Amino acid sequence: MIDGAESEIRDIHPAACRNLFETLDRSYGGRAGSLGFRHAKTGAYLLVIKRPDLGASRRPSERLRDAAMSCPRLVMAYDSTTLVYDVTVDDARPGRAGIRLRGVEQGGEPVIDMLVVGKDTATSGRLIRVMTPARIGKVERRAVDVAVARS
Repeated sequence: MIDGAESEIRDIHPAACRNLFETLDRSYGGRAGSLGFRHAKTGAYLLVIKRPDLGASRRPSERLRDAAMSCPRLVMAYDSTTLVYDVTVDDARPGRAGIRLRGVEQGGEPVIDMLVVGKDTATSGRLIRVMTPARIGKVERRAVDVAVARS
């Protein structure tokens, strides 16, 4: 990606969704590390983000789950369009939480389907994110499971 070519986010609403946005944001205090892959044919991405330790009371899985539960519909206004994400909690096990975000453009056209899993580790945590312009299917879910198991 060309530095500076990213779309600018103008607004996030409702206000309760700001926590979800910050939880999913790649630039987590400059201490997060990430590794990702892109499938050239499908346009799907797999991104694994190592998060710094948030303390025992705010593990990454808890933070992700709580943020998603307080934000069933995330609206992000970019400089060129508005995306609306329906947010659901997909998995809520101890030490692991998964959420699903289905995004549509302002005209109702589906643009992205995303599965994000927060996994707690002994020293930090991981966010595993799969994004695809199609629907999340068995292959994408399997990719997340493999990434979680190896994190």
